[in-house]
Amino acid sequence: MSSKSLFNTTLIKKDLKILSPILYINIIYLIFSYPFRYTQAIIQLKNTAFNFYSFENLKSSEIFIVGSFFSALIAFLCAIILFANEKNKKTIEILSVAPFSRKQIYINKIITGLLVSIVPMIIIYMITYFIISTEPLLSSVLELQYFRFYMYVCVLISLVVFSYFIMVSMLFGSVISTFICGSIFAFLPLGFFLLLDELVNIPEKLIDFSAKFTPMMAQAFSIIYRNTNIWSLLIYSIIFLLAGYFLFEMYKMEKNSEFLTFKWTEPVFKIGVFLCSAVLGANIMKVMLYDISRFETMNEILGFIVGGVLGYFIPKAIISRNKVA
Repeated sequence: MSSKSLFNTTLIKKDLKILSPILYINIIYLIFSYPFRYTQAIIQLKNTAFNFYSFENLKSSEIFIVGSFFSALIAFLCAIILFANEKNKKTIEILSVAPFSRKQIYINKIITGLLVSIVPMIIIYMITYFIISTEPLLSSVLELQYFRFYMYVCVLISLVVFSYFIMVSMLFGSVISTFICGSIFAFLPLGFFLLLDELVNIPEKLIDFSAKFTPMMAQAFSIIYRNTNIWSLLIYSIIFLLAGYFLFEMYKMEKNSEFLTFKWTEPVFKIGVFLCSAVLGANIMKVMLYDISRFETMNEILGFIVGGVLGYFIPKAIISRNKVA
C-alpha cells in the first residue's frame, strides 16, 4: 500500500542525492553570474573616477542569453536524469513495486527537479534584484524593469525545457533517443516549414502560425525580440507536465528498453521521420549540386527520394531492433 500523501521525503532525498552535483554547479554559476558580478559593479561605480558608460555591458542581452541557455541546460539534465535515465536503468520499476504510487513518484520527481533547477535561480535572482534596487548608482545604470523581464524569461525557459523533456522522456525508452528526438522535435513544426520553404514558397502567415506552436522558438523570440508573450511558456509547461503525467501513468514498465514506449507513436514517428528526411534530403541535394548542375528540380526530386528511402527504412530498423520479444 502506498502512502496517501503525495509529498514523500524519501523519494525527494533519493533524487536530490542523484542531482546534488548539478545543484552545486547551478548554485555556484548563479552566484558568480549575478550577485557577485553586480556587487563588484557597485564597488567600481562608487569610484568617482570611474566611467559610468563602461557599465553598459551590464545591460547587454548576451549576459542573460548565456544565462538562460545555461539554466535551460540544467533543466534539461534534471529531466533526463530523473526520468529517461531512471527508465533506462529500470530503477523506476523498483520504485513502482515499492510502497509508492506512480503519482507519488512523478510528483516528487517534479518537486526535486524544481528544487534543483528553478528554485535556486529564483532565490539568486531575488537577491540580485535586492542588490540592484537598494543601490541608486547601479539602478541608474541597469533598469529594474529590464532585469525583471529577463528574470521572468530565464525562469520560464528553464521551466518549459524541464517539463518538455519530461514529456519526451515518457515517449522514448533510452536517454540517447530522448535527447536526439526531443531536441529535433523541439523545433517542429516551424523547422519543417522552413526546410520546405527552401523548395517551394510557403505563405509567410503559415510560417508565423507554425512558430506560435513551436515552444523552443517561442523562447528565442521572447529573449531576442520581446514580441512574444513570455507567459505562453507557462502554459506550455503546464501542458507538458500534464501530458507527461498521463503518459507516465499509461506506459508499461516492460517497454523501458524499447525505442518507443507506446505502440501508437510508431506510425506518427515513422511518418514524421520520413517527411523530414525527404525534405531535408531535397535541400541537401539542392545545395550540393547547385554549382555543378542546372537541373535544380531533378536534383531536388532525387534528394527527396534518397531522403525518403532513408527516412522510411532507418526508423523501421531502429524500432524493430529495440523491440522486446
